[in-house]
Amino acid sequence: METHALTAEQITITVAEQGFAVAVTELLLNSSFDDVMASAARLLGRNMATYLDGLALAA
Repeated sequence: METHALTAEQITITVAEQGFAVAVTELLLNSSFDDVMASAARLLGRNMATYLDGLALAA
């Protein structure tokens, strides 16, 4: 087995939000027959997949 020395360095990153958000009111949560949070999570997941696919195609 060959060994390698460990090194450490500090890097700078820029954090940014991209994509969409969903606003859900308390009234909607309490009065809906549908599971609103599950629907919102599904829509956000689809949006994220579409966004990441676009990034992969652009690279």
